[in-house]
Amino acid sequence: LAQFRDELEPDGVGRKPGNYRWWELQDPVGALAASSEPRLVYQDIQTGPACALIPGGVVPDTTVWILPSQDRYLLAVLNSSLYGWYAQQRFPPALNGSVRPKLAYLRQLPLATPSPAARTAIERLVEDRLHRDDAELDRAIDAAVLDVYELTADERALLR
Repeated sequence: LAQFRDELEPDGVGRKPGNYRWWELQDPVGALAASSEPRLVYQDIQTGPACALIPGGVVPDTTVWILPSQDRYLLAVLNSSLYGWYAQQRFPPALNGSVRPKLAYLRQLPLATPSPAARTAIERLVEDRLHRDDAELDRAIDAAVLDVYELTADERALLR
C-alpha cells in the first residue's frame, strides 16, 4: 500500500479528511456495525438471493453488506426468485455465475408497493419463516412477492 500513501493521507491530500491513519478505512462503519437494532445483511458475492435479518448487537463479518432496515417485506423481496432473476440481469458478474450486488445497484431495485393487506400477509409469513426452516413457507413468501409485482404465469416461468 505504500505506493498509494500520498493519495490516502487524511491531511487534505487524501480522499477524505478525518481522524484515521493513511492505511485505515476512511468511512465510519462502527455505528452501523455496532447498532443495537436488528438489520438486514446480504452477501457481497451471491449465487442466488441471500439476505438475512440479524439481531442488534451482532457484528457481521466482511463478506456481507449491511442495510439499516428490518423491513420484513424488503427481506422477502431480496430473497425472492424475482430478485434472483433481476440480480443476474443487472448486477456485475463475479466468478461461476455469481453477482456482486453493490448498494448503488440495490438502490435502483424496483420495489413494488404492496397493498396494506399484502404487506401484512408477507410480513407475517416472513416472521414465521424467521422462526422455522420451512420450504413451504419459502414458496408461499415467493408467491406473495410475485403477486405484489403482478407477474403473469408466463413471467413467473421465466424466473425458474
